[in-house]
Amino acid sequence: MKVQYTLANLINDLIETSKDGELGFQACAANAGSPKLKRVFYRRAGDCAMAAGELQELVAAHGGVPERDGSATGAVRRFWVKIRDALIGSSD
Repeated sequence: MKVQYTLANLINDLIETSKDGELGFQACAANAGSPKLKRVFYRRAGDCAMAAGELQELVAAHGGVPERDGSATGAVRRFWVKIRDALIGSSD
């Protein structure tokens, strides 16, 4: 049981990282001016979402409860980027 719990926690950390990537790429896509960049960022967000989904299934298969959100650190980072962009602007 201890091994499964540890494995589930480790994989949940990877899920949080994948969710952070998904949310970060979505934010980049929303702010990109170039249609080509938007497509690239949305595609990467989709890749991260798919990876998170696969990892969530793995956690559940090992009897754990899969993470559904990104990390607090990732949320703080995205918030900081919004503040920075509001103050100094952003560009592609």
